[in-house]
Amino acid sequence: MQRHNGVIDIQIVNNNIVVAQNCNFNLYNMSEVAQTLLGGGDSAGISAIKAYRCIDYPNLESPVYQGSLLRQLNPRLEIDPGAFALFSMTHRDFYGIISQFGWSSEAASAGTPSEVRCLRDLAQVPGNPFHIVLGPSGRRVAVLSDTHLSIYFTSKPDTEKASGSRDLGGLTACWMIPGDLADIPVTLEFDETTGRCVAAMASGRVWVKEAANFLSETRISSRGTKKIDFDVTEIPNPDPARLPVVLPFPGVQSSPDPPKQVAPRWSNEVDKYFPYQNRSDCYGSTPWLVHEVLHIPVVRPGHQSTSDGKYGARTVLFTVDQARNELCYDEVIEVRPLPGSDEGNRFWLLIMCYGDWEFYKLKPVGSLDDIVAHLQHCGIGALQEHDGPWPADDGKLDQLSRWMDRYNREFGKFERDNSIYQ
Repeated sequence: MQRHNGVIDIQIVNNNIVVAQNCNFNLYNMSEVAQTLLGGGDSAGISAIKAYRCIDYPNLESPVYQGSLLRQLNPRLEIDPGAFALFSMTHRDFYGIISQFGWSSEAASAGTPSEVRCLRDLAQVPGNPFHIVLGPSGRRVAVLSDTHLSIYFTSKPDTEKASGSRDLGGLTACWMIPGDLADIPVTLEFDETTGRCVAAMASGRVWVKEAANFLSETRISSRGTKKIDFDVTEIPNPDPARLPVVLPFPGVQSSPDPPKQVAPRWSNEVDKYFPYQNRSDCYGSTPWLVHEVLHIPVVRPGHQSTSDGKYGARTVLFTVDQARNELCYDEVIEVRPLPGSDEGNRFWLLIMCYGDWEFYKLKPVGSLDDIVAHLQHCGIGALQEHDGPWPADDGKLDQLSRWMDRYNREFGKFERDNSIYQ
């Protein structure tokens, strides 16, 4: 299956450029890149530059959507000189992907073998991390979740199966994020030398915290539960596409009438029952899912759709179960990416079942009318491509799911009366 393969981090090592992407390392020769860009002519552009080596990541269930390349050697991490390493995190563990081989295009063309391996259990991080930044030396890592901002020492890595007692690293500082529904992390920066963290949130708040101050001001018994202090009480400059309390979540709008069906179980009355579903400036909407979770660019920077409607993503069909707040339902989504995307215009299928999202490409079927005509007599499964579900960004989906759970506990089901927003 073709997967989105965007850039995570870039590092220059000697005369080489290491580009860590979602699915692999790409290696470029610095001299060749400079010669191409500075040489002029019609071919002097990024697209004309070809990697001299591509190294796939080993044994990963899904693409790597966030991470940091190691900038300095650290014997504690057992990484040899000349290697390069990408560190990332799942909800289960913090791990590193290491590659070691001869640094030259000649060695690559000669088939010099490379070693690619994973280091596991570098830190035990509770909760659900959404942003991580590894210090240049790999000795400390900053982690931002929807509930905590933390700094950890990394541990000695597990290169074999775990056995006996092991060094599991340790917590340096931890601040708890205040708020009933909490804030949503957007990005994180970390200075390993000073222990300073800068965390930007969807509300517009920017937190600057230092590990040294935390240790000097916080008793050992209260570490891990200290709340971050704010100078302002209001929410400054919130981004509605990232902070769902600004606009209503795209849930179902109550209606006395059942949805009209254009095919058995399927309706196209999206705007009537889900008036916020296709808004690009609404957190959790269809454009948000396609842009943030599938990593297919469909909205301009700032989450603005194009005025001509040429690009974007929208739900065009839904099963009537969704309008009854059932836990399992399907949607057909029309996706029209921005120029430069590897994905062309096509229809997708979203399957939601008990809080789990799965996204599938549909076979090229022509128009929406063709899909409706098919659904008159057959199920949607016959239109699915057989490559399996698209590898979605589980971190973004988990963040959305956790926010939905919190909102549901505070305010009940996602049923909307639009009059309260007018």
